Amino acid sequence: MILIAGKENKQHKGIIMKTLLAALRVTDQVQPDIAIPASGKTTGFTYDAAKIGSFKGETIAIYPAWSKPNSHGAAGNPTEFYGGLPLYSTKLLAYQALRNEIEKRFAAQLQAIDKQILALEDRP
Repeated sequence: MILIAGKENKQHKGIIMKTLLAALRVTDQVQPDIAIPASGKTTGFTYDAAKIGSFKGETIAIYPAWSKPNSHGAAGNPTEFYGGLPLYSTKLLAYQALRNEIEKRFAAQLQAIDKQILALEDRP
């Protein structure tokens, strides 16, 4: 029984590793498809990449938003922020854009770590 459980655990770890490796890929950059309006108000989706550290499934900061020529905000929230904001027409596009932005951020961090590793490996 212990051997079977150990084998199952090893298989489970292998599946998790394959899933993690599959996530290490490069995706295309996704631009907002709803421009800042010249007048009136547009609605769509946007994201807050600063909240990526708090990722817990759906709680990641992708949310319905609105934009006017000189201000924007989250849907249902009366607070207005300065400047119009281009938006995404779907949650899917917003997630794809967020993923691409996070890929770049973490790739830059990994590159910096790799440089430090190389520098330390080259030391006598």
